[in-house]
Amino acid sequence: MTNKEYANALREIADFYEANPGFPQPTHPLKIFGIYSTRTKEEFQNVAKQLKIFRKDFDDKFIRITRDFSGIKLSVIEYKENICTKRVVGTRLVKKEKPMPIKFEKEMVAEEIVEWDCHSSLLNQGEQNE
Repeated sequence: MTNKEYANALREIADFYEANPGFPQPTHPLKIFGIYSTRTKEEFQNVAKQLKIFRKDFDDKFIRITRDFSGIKLSVIEYKENICTKRVVGTRLVKKEKPMPIKFEKEMVAEEIVEWDCHSSLLNQGEQNE
């Protein structure tokens, strides 16, 4: 489906609801339209430019940019590793279980301490929520 066909289908649904005000909304109405993979940093940056106004959210694995259209949200969700540059800034010792033939023993292992640099040129608009 092309973007034009998709937009036309959404307009048909909107027109139907306007013409039939008593028609029930879906039991679980879709409140978020998610786009899950922009493939490249450049495509993600292009999508961000097209959204113009959006909210940014980050967690350990994902970066999300979301624009609210009067209660219906359009979110672009991408793995942080595809958009940001990982910097190991240190290590820390943590106890992890190590499989043993009969029992588990704990040992100290080095675990990366990571920060992510999400360059402002990719995300130069919107509010940031971390």
